[in-house]
Amino acid sequence: MSHLHRSSYRILDATFVLESDSIEFSRLFDEEYGTFRTLDEPCIKNVRIKVNVNNDVPAVTIDNQLFPLNHYRSPLTFARNIILKEILQLNSEFIILHAGVVSRDNRAVILSGPPGIGKTTLVTKLLEAGYSFLSDDYCPIHKKTGAVHPFPRSLWKMPDETEKRSSLSADMPPCDLRKKKISINPERLDFPIAMGPCRPACLICLESPSGNHSTRHFEIGFKKGGETAFIDDLDILIQGTEKLNTCNEDTPLITIQCLLKETDFSEWRVSYRKGCGLTGPMKDLFAKHAQDILDVYKVDIISYNFKNEPVLKGVTSHRAAFYLLNEFKQDIIVWERHNGESAATAGGFFAALTETINEIPAYRLTIGNLSSMVKLIDDLMTRK
Repeated sequence: MSHLHRSSYRILDATFVLESDSIEFSRLFDEEYGTFRTLDEPCIKNVRIKVNVNNDVPAVTIDNQLFPLNHYRSPLTFARNIILKEILQLNSEFIILHAGVVSRDNRAVILSGPPGIGKTTLVTKLLEAGYSFLSDDYCPIHKKTGAVHPFPRSLWKMPDETEKRSSLSADMPPCDLRKKKISINPERLDFPIAMGPCRPACLICLESPSGNHSTRHFEIGFKKGGETAFIDDLDILIQGTEKLNTCNEDTPLITIQCLLKETDFSEWRVSYRKGCGLTGPMKDLFAKHAQDILDVYKVDIISYNFKNEPVLKGVTSHRAAFYLLNEFKQDIIVWERHNGESAATAGGFFAALTETINEIPAYRLTIGNLSSMVKLIDDLMTRK
């Protein structure tokens, strides 16, 4: 019988007890969530997680729910993603945005934007300017108090040349095989880590100088044969998109491309044009075929230049909520309005999101010179 490695983590309002027969997985998880490590202190929400990768059928067990790992190209990565999803879903008292967060004088700066836009780079520059670290990638806002809570998971950054040359060293931080980024534990950085909730000072939505991208791309992993029914339904959707193609462009609204086909799984890229009413139908399609889908990754092809001069403009809470819709980290079903009404519909969810950020001054910032961006944010922080 394999030896189980056991650790406990207090993450927001829940305690997670993790057991694994893989020392490699335990090391990877602790590298990413080590700042949350705690004793076995019971709280209102307690979850027991087992990750067994050395069994005949490797699997993740969360309480009594089993998630097999044997069909996955990268079982450890999928196990980590399953656990992260449970962390986000269980903490339903929070809205959790895809955003970096720093603070000064107990006031938080929220930096939202798509993957690859430069959040980590800007967060690091603000830390060098004297801010404290709350999060690199996740921003939990408590739905009742409006406070921003720390989520000091490791930072994910592109490796420099020295780190690339040393990537095979056992002493190097773990590397995300899909993103090609390395994980840096915040405790290794020479910057203060904020350990308590902060009042939000501003919400900044980062974007490329070229504006929002016109096409969304998703990479989808399917179980053996699972892509067939999905593609059939996608073809039906494609046939109906001629009515939506009001832009008089020659390029199709939806495309699909096979990236990899193995014996037990396949990977595909689906791309569709924004602003044509396809987001809802695509979400429905993903939900319909969830049993055949191993994983879905949103792929952002970002083009920005830190040599440009950044431009900062104020936006309404409604406009900010529109930007944030694509950066939400939880399923909509965990949302409830303060009066108890469901926000599971698109309109209800948008209203709930707008209500949550309504009191936070919101801005749109185009990526540019880092020192200039830090100065713009400093100026915002001097305002009351």
